Amino acid sequence: MAELVHALIAHLHYVKGMQQQEIAAKLGVSKMMVSRTIQKAREDGLVQIKIGLPFRINESLARQMEERYNLRKAIVVKCNSPDRATIAETLGQVCAFYLGTFIANDSILGLGLGATIGQLIRYLIPMKSTGIHVVQLIGGLMDVAYTNPFTIVQEACTKLNAEGTYVTYPAIVLDSDQRDSILVNTPGGKKMASMWKQCTWAIFGVGAIQNGYLSPQLVTQKELKRLKEIGIVGDILGHCINKNGEFPSTDLADRLVSIPLELLNKVPERIAVGGGIQKAHTLKALLTAGTVTTLFIDENTAKKIVGDELGST
Repeated sequence: MAELVHALIAHLHYVKGMQQQEIAAKLGVSKMMVSRTIQKAREDGLVQIKIGLPFRINESLARQMEERYNLRKAIVVKCNSPDRATIAETLGQVCAFYLGTFIANDSILGLGLGATIGQLIRYLIPMKSTGIHVVQLIGGLMDVAYTNPFTIVQEACTKLNAEGTYVTYPAIVLDSDQRDSILVNTPGGKKMASMWKQCTWAIFGVGAIQNGYLSPQLVTQKELKRLKEIGIVGDILGHCINKNGEFPSTDLADRLVSIPLELLNKVPERIAVGGGIQKAHTLKALLTAGTVTTLFIDENTAKKIVGDELGST
């Protein structure tokens, strides 16, 4: 009898939309009893809430990627268009939704640059958070656009009711001496290094050498050719990666004002957002490197990565 009563209370509340006081009056029980029953129904699995999301996820492929690459979470998004801009917008929108569900107060959120991260911030729903600090993970670019890390940090602070810290230097400087001087000897550089060490979340895009961050925003065509010759397939936050998941020492690395890899790898939650077939090699290399804890990727690119992996075994 008790089970029927519990099921009826859950049905009246979740299906019929009745308030707790109405249910209590209808069944002649206390409001406290109704409240406890509703809570217990969810805890025991009697009630399972499913939200209809405005996007579609390939759960099976996501589980495959989690197991194969030891990810905490993979979000594989179905996207009908192969267009790079559409994929970036779709992934940014989905990541914005999930960020709204898991971002916690009193966090330090590090953000990268690029189209996908720009779209993420564009779609981020404003919220009244407290104690969130947003920090730039890489120096600035010359363009005034939604892809620029300056713009991304500023907009994120507005959306999250957060404070923020800029990197007030360009992403690429003349040489390693200037880079070290900035990060070690200037008050701004010291503050930035301190904030990077405290990051609890890092969200960054993925660049392919053909069209990602490496070209033309960070390097010249001559430098790009040299990077290709040594097997670089792409980058994260300006750090070049080869197909084996290695980050070779390069001239670009020596001049890069960006969170060092050793600090990035210590951030508890490292979220990569990237898609498009042209980025498959970079994404696969990044997964091999173990740099990512959570991945947002489109379905076609995920299928290519998993398919290539299976084909090589």
